[in-house]
Amino acid sequence: MSLNERHAPAPTRRMLTCAALIALACAASAPAWSATGALSTTVHPALWPRVQWPLPESPRLQQRIAAIIARMTVPEKVGQIIQADIDFVTPEQVAKYHLGSILTGADSGPDKNPIATAQQWLRLADRYQAAALQGSGIPLLFGADCVHGAQKIVGATLYPQNIALGATRDPALVEKIEAATAEEMRTVGFNWAFAPGVMVPQNDRWGRVYEGFSQDPALVARMARAAVLGFQGTPGTPDFLDARHVAATAKHFLGDGSTTDGIDEGDAEVSERDLIRVADAGYPPAIAAGVQAIMVSYSSWNGVKMSANRALLTDVLKRRMDFGGFLISDWDAVRQLPGCVGAACPKAIDAGIDMAMEPNNWRAFYTNTLREVEKGSIPMQRLDHAVARILAVKLRMGLFTQGLPSQQPLGGKFDLIGSAAHRALARQAVRESLVLLKNAHHLLPLKPGQRVLVAGPGADSLPLQNGGWTLTWQGTGTNNADFPGATSIWAGIRQAVAAAGGTAELSVEGRYTRKPDVAIVVYGEKPYAEYLGDRPNLEFEPRDGATLRLLRRLRQAGIPVVSIFLTGRPLWVNREINASNAFVVAWLPGSEGEGVADVLFRKPDGGIAFDFRGKLPAAWPINAVDQPGLDGPHALFPYGYGLNDADNGDLRTLPTASGIEPGAIAVAGR
Repeated sequence: MSLNERHAPAPTRRMLTCAALIALACAASAPAWSATGALSTTVHPALWPRVQWPLPESPRLQQRIAAIIARMTVPEKVGQIIQADIDFVTPEQVAKYHLGSILTGADSGPDKNPIATAQQWLRLADRYQAAALQGSGIPLLFGADCVHGAQKIVGATLYPQNIALGATRDPALVEKIEAATAEEMRTVGFNWAFAPGVMVPQNDRWGRVYEGFSQDPALVARMARAAVLGFQGTPGTPDFLDARHVAATAKHFLGDGSTTDGIDEGDAEVSERDLIRVADAGYPPAIAAGVQAIMVSYSSWNGVKMSANRALLTDVLKRRMDFGGFLISDWDAVRQLPGCVGAACPKAIDAGIDMAMEPNNWRAFYTNTLREVEKGSIPMQRLDHAVARILAVKLRMGLFTQGLPSQQPLGGKFDLIGSAAHRALARQAVRESLVLLKNAHHLLPLKPGQRVLVAGPGADSLPLQNGGWTLTWQGTGTNNADFPGATSIWAGIRQAVAAAGGTAELSVEGRYTRKPDVAIVVYGEKPYAEYLGDRPNLEFEPRDGATLRLLRRLRQAGIPVVSIFLTGRPLWVNREINASNAFVVAWLPGSEGEGVADVLFRKPDGGIAFDFRGKLPAAWPINAVDQPGLDGPHALFPYGYGLNDADNGDLRTLPTASGIEPGAIAVAGR
């Protein structure tokens, strides 16, 4: 059977043909509003870009899929379209219910421990895969979030978060990073990455901004292609989906970064034209690169939940854009659909969802879906179609012949985890992502041999340095000991200063016994993920914040101050910039703190080792209430801004009125 949706054979296409470009131009005149004045939910598939799926139809593959489906029972088929979390399903249940996939999500882990070693993960992966092969005989897909590296594994290389990678403007670097991440994942048995995030964040109040590469759709498109190629390899080559790579997932389709007020799981109240022009930017290049899965967003488009939007999931994504992988819902998302009772939701399957991520309600979903199939609410043809798409991915990956994870080429090759080569790659990404916003009197790079004070809560904190989606879901509950092999920013500075013959002193509070020549203060956002990171405005800290008091105290003592700002998004920090002689946006740089020191300091001989190269992946706000646009409105620093060492880094005193109404909430949270 064809993997393309029934009634819709896929023609030969090339990505973004002339017809597609004309269609995109015509989208500007497409009806955005209904007769009642509300934003329209009508989808016009002909306006969306055509994409050529890079994998030609394979009669041999189709025959193998048809043969497998022909011998499957209905319960086995239903099991294939369900994904359960390891904290809520045993290997025995995987075998009994014929489940097609498992995941580790949120804070799950071996023996319910989210901070687990590579050995523990591999043993667990073996147990589940053995159960699947013993049960249905169909191997499992084992999915894991890897927002910035193989983040679930203790000791893994943790790369800068995506917003930082956007600041590098380097797709080739992103491809290398995701290839290295895939290797580390494969050593412990993960074969499916819930990445890359190809959202295009349009409001910095959203708690997932750092998961996106940029506010600019064009940059997201370039990075999306590179990330997919890194995870999966290049279609048509021997390394494509081989045992050193993993299946990738473009997410979250569609408009998760365009919701009103940046509310997570909210409503993207935009025209179809803007949905195509902005939110969809990363999907055509991801599909053209052969991405094997697309995760559907929790969010809505003009009031219609994405997981129930058949026009977008089936008519646009599977038919118009020729997507040949499978669609998976987000964590327990189908339960949010109107009319769905508990874990019974045939409308999600009908809309085009091929696999339901039902982490803890998987058994109820299984029972209810089986009943819906038996009574005809879910047609057998639709169930077979979903199963066929899932089987195609497993066959392309060679999972039927690879055996247990520990028997595969990278299984147990733990020396790849946090390897010197991978850490060097991460260190490069750190230094190339740093964005210099202010550099009064060319303070940076610092002269060698100085007495340096390092202060601030982020100076020697690997949890703050990494942010959310790091070992744990929110990136909280960890300490430096949980990151073997990693280097804090303080440790990197100490090494650089010592190499140049200077001295470095660490004091989080900024105290010192002897007046330093310069103070480096590292501070920023506390770790968060998803909706817990949503915020009501863009003010970093209230006026009486501890950070500002520290900066001002050091300046008043006549000490030049360099601010290193750790953040997952642009925030209003005018007061902090004013109190600093130099201001560097380090984003969330990951596990390799030396990359910061590489750029801050001159070489021992006084020469420049590495210049600042990072450019803002999103405009920087002029106040705390107005979201800056890509084209400049409400921007203090425009998209693409970033100083080099040689640039004039002097900056006028910035306005300190935040724009927040008196009495308004001025801290992060909901």
